[in-house]
Amino acid sequence: MNGARQPATRRTEDALVYLPHKPVVEYRRGQLIYDESQPSNGIYLVVRGRVKTSVPTEDGSHTVIEIFAAEDFFGESGLLNLQHRG
Repeated sequence: MNGARQPATRRTEDALVYLPHKPVVEYRRGQLIYDESQPSNGIYLVVRGRVKTSVPTEDGSHTVIEIFAAEDFFGESGLLNLQHRG
């Protein structure tokens, strides 16, 4: 032994293991994930594909707010427990 100290090996853990989560759910193109009548109560992670968020307009059409892709989170307002959320 030459007296030099060997660096300690550190085991790292995945912090996501400790967070509550639900199973992966697949949605079809155009399928509604949540709206005012069925509000979100959590956040969503896009694993594959894209998710478009929109709001209805007075004439019945929708205005796109944002498009989320893989590894994006959306629906954070569901965590705020607001009375009016879409």
